[in-house]
Amino acid sequence: MSQALVTAATGLALLSAAALHAQQPSATNSDLLRGLGSFEKSYTATPPWGGVDSGDYLRGFQETAPIVMSNGQVDQMSVPTSVAVADLNGDKLNDLIVADPSGIIWYYPNSGTATEPKFTFGETIPIWLRGFLSNEGGEQRAIACNKIIATDFNEDGKVDLICGTFMGEIYFIPNTGSASTPKFSLPDNPKEYVINTRTDGKLWGTFFAPLYVDFTKAGRRDLILGDGTYAANNIYYFPNAGTTQSPRFSEKTRQVLIQGLGREHLTPQAVDWNNDGMLDIITGERDGSVTVFICKSNDPKKFAFAEPLPVKFGSSTKLGSLSNPVPVDFNGDGLFDIVVGRTNGRVAVALNKGKPGAPVFDAPQEIKGAQVYPKYLAPTGWTLDAPPQATFQVFRLVTGQDPASLTGPEKDRATLAFEAGLNPPSGSTGKYAGKLEFLPDKGKYFTTQVTLPNDAAFNIKYDGGMQFKPETNYEITVWVRGSGWAKSMLVIGGGDRLTITDPKTGEKKYKWVSYSKTEDFTMSGGWSKVSKTFRYSKDKDTPAADKTTPNGFGIAIKLEGKGKDFYIDDVTVVEKK
Repeated sequence: MSQALVTAATGLALLSAAALHAQQPSATNSDLLRGLGSFEKSYTATPPWGGVDSGDYLRGFQETAPIVMSNGQVDQMSVPTSVAVADLNGDKLNDLIVADPSGIIWYYPNSGTATEPKFTFGETIPIWLRGFLSNEGGEQRAIACNKIIATDFNEDGKVDLICGTFMGEIYFIPNTGSASTPKFSLPDNPKEYVINTRTDGKLWGTFFAPLYVDFTKAGRRDLILGDGTYAANNIYYFPNAGTTQSPRFSEKTRQVLIQGLGREHLTPQAVDWNNDGMLDIITGERDGSVTVFICKSNDPKKFAFAEPLPVKFGSSTKLGSLSNPVPVDFNGDGLFDIVVGRTNGRVAVALNKGKPGAPVFDAPQEIKGAQVYPKYLAPTGWTLDAPPQATFQVFRLVTGQDPASLTGPEKDRATLAFEAGLNPPSGSTGKYAGKLEFLPDKGKYFTTQVTLPNDAAFNIKYDGGMQFKPETNYEITVWVRGSGWAKSMLVIGGGDRLTITDPKTGEKKYKWVSYSKTEDFTMSGGWSKVSKTFRYSKDKDTPAADKTTPNGFGIAIKLEGKGKDFYIDDVTVVEKK
């Protein structure tokens, strides 16, 4: 295709540098680079794959989700981690199982005692719910776990997992290992894990928070379910028409256990709050409040609860937005405490300083761990956009400079980035290169990772707002080195948001115009130079006054497949006259 046809069809041309070989480049426009160059600018980062942050607190990934608000509108809210507490490895100590809203499920084994629990680093359990095909039409939906439960679901002596999702599904994930060596894996068909709450299998609610418990003391566990559907927000009771091992639930026998009465996104848990021998319901809600409903009758023919009571934690009545409180004896003193996930990705515990039947909680304290991965240098302005289910990868700076030959801050930087035997590309302008690195999995119980699809893509991006003028040629040069990737591409991206006025009605509409292009390149085990020339033309609907206005652009390297390593260095952009 000719340059004219490419321009006419897409509004830009990304061609081989050889096509403009006769043109001489101008001096490098340093204003365009904004810190690309040789990766000399950096900051110190902590790898997230031990489930512990730079402050040594237990921490999963942070994420937002679309939540229906009290006015009926959908808004993005930060979502907390969800926590389950159970003895997953058979050592008689309570461990933590933490589902973060990005879709990762973490396991923190207790290495302390029953009265002094201790947690070090987290292992990633190889379960990936987000992105499953969750309807017959094959639509992919974000179904990360909103509430996780750890219980012996099928009564085989092993702790299983139950997950309620944002999309209104409930998944039973069986432990196929042993009581001391847990094992979880993905099924070929995710429907094998789904616990239906309608006989036809259709979805009917959102933000499900399940609880599987013998609430009526009938010798069979039933389903209690918090729902986040706008204008409903009740806690429901589903009697089990099957067995504990093979439950069956139907909308035909569903009852309202507790009405929301203005409380929203309820996350029920059962605990004998007042020590009268009956299970009561404690629940969090969207605004962070926690409420207890004292049970007066657990007869399914006529449930009855006392007026709801607010719960305080220290001097506060709030436990954090979309709170998901878990009552459990955390420190072995015979009193149930409250463990809760936070929107910052951390996990906290509020200790009970009261007495049986009269709980009094301290303010929640976030739980410490121990980092198992060393800190690294991260390049300023660059980010790694990995496949959501990918684990144990970072984009870091590396250098062949031996820190033993350096002093001062440069010695500290080189110590974090040193890679013995690393040589820069020919004529490199700096001392550091970027590297996509896969860290070792240090897990003891879960040593496998979620299998990535063959077309999984890693995007190494610089979004520095480089100002590209229209109708101008720019040469982008990148030095790369890597192996094992099925496909490698250079992506240049930018765009306009145009306001279009309909000439007949005068109505204003918005139009997003992309000035982006992707072009393949090849690489080998050694350094190779990739050069492409980029040019774009403004869309025909662009106002005349903006026809020559520069646009902000970013650069990305897209890698598909299951490569072993990737290095990048000396990214330059030159305006050509």
